[in-house]
Amino acid sequence: MDPILLASFAAAKGAISACKAAIETANDIGEISGHIDKIFSSAKDVKHQSQAAERSHNEDVVAKRIGESDEDEASLSAVAQRYVHEQEHQEALRSLAKSLDKRFGEGTWSNIIAEQKKAVKAQAERRKAAKQAQEERVEFWKKVGTECLKGGFVILIAGGIGSFLYWAATSGPAVR
Repeated sequence: MDPILLASFAAAKGAISACKAAIETANDIGEISGHIDKIFSSAKDVKHQSQAAERSHNEDVVAKRIGESDEDEASLSAVAQRYVHEQEHQEALRSLAKSLDKRFGEGTWSNIIAEQKKAVKAQAERRKAAKQAQEERVEFWKKVGTECLKGGFVILIAGGIGSFLYWAATSGPAVR
């Protein structure tokens, strides 16, 4: 099994244990907010590592052709170990939810989850708005550059015409 995935499970388990220990001594939910944040980030890491561990059929074929060995990733024991770790992680989260609800009132965990989802959604919207604003700025400056080039070209042509007329009026073939 992937050592990074094992480390992610261990970090998540440690964060949950630390949060459970802090629940007993906390006077309010704010005192354990840092622990809850660590739980969310470690849970995200576990999910990311679990998804990264699953490779497509094409990736397996390429790995076998270049001589890379990953039999232990696809073995029954590795799959079973990953499944057991994921189930342990889910059970630890459920236990934490029960502890929080018991200590701070019914629905505390579900409210935390709901607020976290709102925060993630708001963050995604802010990133999308910032990306759109950046694209608009780039488009604006492209238009400014294009218009400046057009203006420069017009000035260059007008200068050329003016120079030709001055030359024709002062020393051109009609003056001689």
